[in-house]
Amino acid sequence: MIFKKCPIASEADFMLMVKQYEPLIYKVCNLFARRNPEVVRDLYQDVVCALWQSRRRFRGESSLQTWIYRVALNTVVNHHRRRVKDDVVGPLDEQTLEDQPARGSDELVDRLYDLIQRLSPKDQKLVYLYIDGLSTEEIAATLGITPSAAGVRIHRIKQTLKQLNSHDSEQ
Repeated sequence: MIFKKCPIASEADFMLMVKQYEPLIYKVCNLFARRNPEVVRDLYQDVVCALWQSRRRFRGESSLQTWIYRVALNTVVNHHRRRVKDDVVGPLDEQTLEDQPARGSDELVDRLYDLIQRLSPKDQKLVYLYIDGLSTEEIAATLGITPSAAGVRIHRIKQTLKQLNSHDSEQ
């Protein structure tokens, strides 16, 4: 689908867009919800509402996918900030971990997400886009920065994550 201005003029267009980009929306929600199904559902609803409310502001200067990423990332980061402020977010409890489907290398994945949570919200956004396999150019477009700035930030974030990991391993 290639659209110029507001490709989501009607409710039917919006529903088609949501259906088409549902995996992308869930992916962003999962990254920030640490695979907690209840939080993922809440975030998904928040993202869909945010997309609906901001659909008229889509100017077609980026791809629809980039715009959806931006809205989704901003929505989940804001949600995460509110929860941290309210001191609600904590480590996953044993019951939540037991309820998750079995996956290989969960321990490594959980460790990575723990480290990512210690980054600034801006760096978290960038890391999640990088993990999702977006190119430096796509990350730059999504975050509104230059590709070279995205590349430099990716490099610095990798170094920071390595330092955090080695520091934690020493203790």
